[in-house]
Amino acid sequence: MAAAGGAGDDGRGVGVVDIVTYNLLSDSLCSPKSWAFKTRDPADLDPDTRYARIEGKLEPHTTRRAIIALQEVSRKWAGKLHVFFAARRYLFIVSHYGGYFNGYMGVGVAVPMDAFELLEAETVRVSDEKRWPRPPQPSLLARAWDASIAIPVGIFKGAVAGVKAATPDVVSSAVCRVAGACRRTQAGAPWGQDTSADPWNRAKGKWNTMVFVRVRDRASGERLALGTYHMPCAFREPALMVIHAALVAQAVQKRARGDAYVLCGDFNIKPHDQGFNPCYDMLTTGKLDRSHPAYPVPPGPWETWTPELREGMQSAYAAAKGAEPLFTNYVEPEKAEDEFCDTLDYIFCSRKGLRVVDVLALPSEKSETGPLPSATEPSDHILIGATISLGGDDADERDTDAVLSTEESGSEDGGEGEASDDEEEEEGGSGVDKAAEGGTVRRRRAASPAPPAKA
Repeated sequence: MAAAGGAGDDGRGVGVVDIVTYNLLSDSLCSPKSWAFKTRDPADLDPDTRYARIEGKLEPHTTRRAIIALQEVSRKWAGKLHVFFAARRYLFIVSHYGGYFNGYMGVGVAVPMDAFELLEAETVRVSDEKRWPRPPQPSLLARAWDASIAIPVGIFKGAVAGVKAATPDVVSSAVCRVAGACRRTQAGAPWGQDTSADPWNRAKGKWNTMVFVRVRDRASGERLALGTYHMPCAFREPALMVIHAALVAQAVQKRARGDAYVLCGDFNIKPHDQGFNPCYDMLTTGKLDRSHPAYPVPPGPWETWTPELREGMQSAYAAAKGAEPLFTNYVEPEKAEDEFCDTLDYIFCSRKGLRVVDVLALPSEKSETGPLPSATEPSDHILIGATISLGGDDADERDTDAVLSTEESGSEDGGEGEASDDEEEEEGGSGVDKAAEGGTVRRRRAASPAPPAKA
């Protein structure tokens, strides 16, 4: 890729910026015992070996002064990455939100300080980007009525169960269950429905964070806002995914304040699924039809937020090549039917203030890499990248020769993905499971099957 900032030795024009994004595959999620990686050579799963290869993937892009976004940055690797980037005059900003299971993983952005001035940096818990209004609470009279019903119900249930019905514990438990059911019914949820399964409550409980930066290109003076995110792995809950996709896009668009912007990372969504993906379509068009099954139905009139964006974004690969990559994540478990090979990673951009000049070349056939990780790809995700030209209304008119080096880029992909067990999903899982979201067709090919959750 061309060096960021001003005109470089490669003839790259002023205001042209290289951006890469890479899901590293946390060292805590890449065990030879994992169902997703049992067919891989254990030597290629060794954490130290993988980390050294990851640095090798990043090195050419630091030479070109690219802005680098990373996902699944474990706490163990974060310190090493700080040292790696500092030695190359980069500032690395990382936000950890995961737990023990996934190595306390998080996301990060590395900015070359000699090429850009850092104007703003922020770590954002995406679920905090909206108010989560509480449903109207029942009146004192209603609560008293609930209690008058709950106590005899509790006594009856206790008697049936052969428990001492009159004990305070049984009564108070019954009050909580029945009163809670009453409140849920008033909130619009059916009787007996566990609100923890409600997409709104589930979305609210996610801890996934975005790292946001605003930079100024030192050579051209142009400004760019950029956020990176790792979407929760919740493909079985499409409404939850729509909520988080909309929230993170809204967060970047709000913070951009008129500047050109980029939102990149592992979104755990395919660009297609039977011709349509609600998240992908919403991100690229700015809205989702309310009649779509994945549209998050408000729990009641008190919830006024909607998954609508100020504008739809362009995907860098679709803009430059007319289609998304064949795949950015490739996992081959023991059972052939569980193989997953599809696109989960994206570089979304504003439609104004910048132009996508070119993108990093990626494999056009599965056989070019084989299942991941491998000896040449240290993650189960592939590193993706784009060159953009900044400059407002004239961005389309300049720097047409500033392109990614396809000769170099062909070998600079890395990849990662994970699966999602509930604990991993909470932090934003990766590859295998995440992939099972639907998507919009951007090329004619059969949709990959959705593998089961990792054990």
